[in-house]
Amino acid sequence: MVDSESLFTKIVLRLPDEDDIKAVGSAMSLSEQQMKQIPMLPSGYAIVRQGNWLTAVQTLVDKAPSEYFTRDLETYDYEKLKNFRAEVLKKCMQANMRNAKREKFVSQDKDGVIAYIDKKSEEEDYKVAEHHRDYIKGKWIEFCEYGREQRHQFTPYLVMDILSFYDGLLICNPKLKEIPEDIRHPDKNYLGVLKDWIDRMEEILVSYVTCDVEQLYDIIYHICCYCIDNPPSDSYRICATSMLLMYNAGAGNP
Repeated sequence: MVDSESLFTKIVLRLPDEDDIKAVGSAMSLSEQQMKQIPMLPSGYAIVRQGNWLTAVQTLVDKAPSEYFTRDLETYDYEKLKNFRAEVLKKCMQANMRNAKREKFVSQDKDGVIAYIDKKSEEEDYKVAEHHRDYIKGKWIEFCEYGREQRHQFTPYLVMDILSFYDGLLICNPKLKEIPEDIRHPDKNYLGVLKDWIDRMEEILVSYVTCDVEQLYDIIYHICCYCIDNPPSDSYRICATSMLLMYNAGAGNP
């Protein structure tokens, strides 16, 4: 299980304002003595803390060379990336379904998706940066090397990888205060939590991928599967389990 707090790093340089120091100190859980050091930090020094560290540390940042070079950064249209993710995900899922009962993935299907990714990434409405294209290709090739049971297990991970939704998922934190006695028969309050969680997930997903409602529900289904196998917290696991129980009972979609 992943503790979301341990994923973040906080860094502070010298600050002169007392209110700023108190705000940063509180956010980083600094002691009064540590906060007193913030306005006295020399140039190049910083206080750093990660969520899973016992305490913050002071560090020296290496001085940059006196001469440096700039280059133009590769730019891309994020809307095109969202379109690209939707089309590639659809193609991957179709190929995966054709091979669902096969122990070894058919090379023609594997190579067909790779060719599709290359072709789609050059089309005007789907043109993406090379690193996006190569990242998704690499994840697809890795996925195709698995056996039948492993592919079934790791399909949700493939969906998460194609969408790069790991950080987005952490934003969709379920507001679950206590574990229900029976998640198969949740009360009205608990159903409200589930609805809020799915609504929030849909809201975040539309900033990652452009797709129709049917594909969106399919994506949410796989995200719920991922949350059961690798939940960021117990709340995610409980809500995801409940959603899949309702889905499999005949709700038709999350």
